[in-house]
This record gives sequence, C-alpha cells and structure tokens, in this order.
Amino acid sequence: MYSILTCADTNFYPMALCLARNIRRYPGYKLFLYDLGLQDTEREKLRELDVTIEQIPQQQDIFSFNSKKNIRATHKMGCIEHFLQKYQNGVLVLDADVLIINDAVNEIFPSEKEIVVTYRCDREKKPHILVNGKINTGVMGFGSDIESSFFNEWKKLCEDGEHTDQSALSTLLERQVELGKINSRQMYDSYSVRVLDGNIYNDVTCRIGKIFHFKSAGRRRNKHFGFMLFAFLQRLFPETISWCVEVNRKYRWFIWHK
Repeated sequence: MYSILTCADTNFYPMALCLARNIRRYPGYKLFLYDLGLQDTEREKLRELDVTIEQIPQQQDIFSFNSKKNIRATHKMGCIEHFLQKYQNGVLVLDADVLIINDAVNEIFPSEKEIVVTYRCDREKKPHILVNGKINTGVMGFGSDIESSFFNEWKKLCEDGEHTDQSALSTLLERQVELGKINSRQMYDSYSVRVLDGNIYNDVTCRIGKIFHFKSAGRRRNKHFGFMLFAFLQRLFPETISWCVEVNRKYRWFIWHK
C-alpha cells in the first residue's frame, strides 16, 4: 500500500474531496488527511471515500503570513512526524490542491531512510519566489525511518516567525545537499535525499506534469475555479486527460514560456 498524506481545513475541503476521489482511481493508494478545521459533515463525506482522518494539536499561527506575504504552513512537519510515529510506514505528502495525472507514486515513493523533495518548476524560478525556498513542499516524501530529530530541526527554523515550511526545509537540507542537482540522490546525515524535477512531479503550470499542483486554489478564486473544473473533467474523462498530458509532455506544444 502507498500511504498519501494531506492536510485541510474547511477552506481546502473541496480540493481535498477531489484529491480523495482522484486517489481512489489507483489500487493500493490510501489517503490520510490531517484535520485542520473541518466540519462534521465534511469529515463524514471524506470517510465515505475511505479517507482516514487524523487530528493533532496545532498552534494558532499555522496559516499566518511572514513579512514577505508568504503563508508559513508550519503544520506540515508535525503532521508528518505524527504519521511516521503512528503508522511506521513511509508516506508521500501532497497539498490538498494537487491531482495525480499519471500513475507516478511508485516512481517517487520514498524508501525507509529517504527524503524526497521537488525542486521548483521553471515557472517558479524567480527571485521573489525562490526567497521562499528552492523546494516546493506541495509534493514530497518521507521514509519510515526518518527520526523526530530531523523534524525538530525543521520546526526550530520556523520559530523566527519568518521561515515558512518551504524555506525552512530548503535551508535545512542545503546544509549538506545541493538542491539544484535535479534527479540526484545525495546524503543528509544518514538519510538519502532525492531531488525531483518539479516540472514533472510538482507542476504548478498544470500542463506537462505527472502531478499537477493548482497552487493557492484554496485562497484565490480563479485558481479554485480552475482546480474544480479540471477535477470535474478528469473524473469524467480520466484516460483522455492522462493521454493529452502525456502527449503534451512529449511534444511540448502547450507549455509555459519565460
């Protein structure tokens, strides 16, 4: 079984519901959702889709913004650490506004002592975005043997009120890892760190990736509409959507240009 973790409150519930339906298309995938403020009816609807709901104490400022107006999302490390301790299994971590387009989880699922991260895709390689970290944490993975000490270091960096989950993880890993080496495996202490190409595995342009990331769909109306429309079409025509994206990935007819 491939365990997949996401987090959602009521604002992200519509996307989480679509992600749950998306994941049910793939045998052997199991979604675990960390509840950041769902309604009872929303939890029940998710459970009907075989989603396991977890809840842990959270600080009040998990959705706060830093001085650069980047959302800090400091809940993620605690949720991941809790999952690894409770289930003793590796996990792929997806933002709720992510959809799997082609079956790629087996390609990127972490081994026991492995951390998997995605370097930002080409569209995000801009100074004002990279200041928030070279990693986009919308898609990442953690093996079952990643210890609490790693997550404690990650959390500690966020105590300054400026670091986000993304910038803190980037800063932490860059002590020993060259994140710009795409498709590499490098060592951080006793862990193997695999750096994936965000254009393929965390595609915020939603054009060529095996995993699409409709970034900010929970906070921006136009992004929310785009996500919901695409998710609806994917439910109706999953094979057609997958084929179209595969063809576009190969021939690059419809891509983002600098």
